[in-house]
Amino acid sequence: GVVSYGFGCAEPGLPGIYSRVSAIAETWIKTEVCRMSSAPPEYLGCPAKEATRPNMVTLTVLIRFDDEPSDTGWLLRDESGTVHEYSPIGQYGEKYEGKEITIDVDIDVGQTGKKFIFFLLDWSLDGLRGGNDGYFQAYLDGDFVAEILGDFDGPAESTEFFIAAPPSPAPTPVPTSTTTSPTSQPTAQPNVPMEPVSPELVAQGPTSPPGDVSVQQITETSSSGHRKYSCIGVSVWLSLTIALAAAVVIGL
Repeated sequence: GVVSYGFGCAEPGLPGIYSRVSAIAETWIKTEVCRMSSAPPEYLGCPAKEATRPNMVTLTVLIRFDDEPSDTGWLLRDESGTVHEYSPIGQYGEKYEGKEITIDVDIDVGQTGKKFIFFLLDWSLDGLRGGNDGYFQAYLDGDFVAEILGDFDGPAESTEFFIAAPPSPAPTPVPTSTTTSPTSQPTAQPNVPMEPVSPELVAQGPTSPPGDVSVQQITETSSSGHRKYSCIGVSVWLSLTIALAAAVVIGL
């Protein structure tokens, strides 16, 4: 079974209370283990949990012990029952008598924050007032959160507090490109001068009947590529010259 209540084992005046769990082992216990555990055993066959972005904060726990530190223990859980940290009674020995300790506890407060409950446990049932008064305090980022003074009676004293979710980080701005495409400018074409007609071409004489205009393509190769231009055939010039000479002769 499971111990429902008890300090130590069979102490006078402190009986241990046990519960039979066989009837609920396959129902309630399995359900709660799957719900509360971050790493449940495989044999339980717990369904996979959806991955969520943790909102982690660090809670600093400060405890001052009285002169019986071995009688002191503590537990931190949230409102759903998930235990985030536990130090059982008997963990702290005589060297902690009248001393202070601090423990940093990393806890996930979820997307909207969570309520937490801190339990301060005392075996001797007289609180933390044995010789050196003890106490519990909690801080978040240096700010006071909660406190339990040691002047209580009974096996435990508790306090509740709420921790809000940390603000979401601002999204990283996407850099914008300032590079502009160069504007293409039209390239001016160089003027290619026309070369004079060579004497050899003139000596060839007309190649067409008088009055017929022929066009010849002359190709010039330059450093900037091939340039083509047209010129009136030499035959036109010769035909006009002959006609003019004939008119002069007739006039004479």
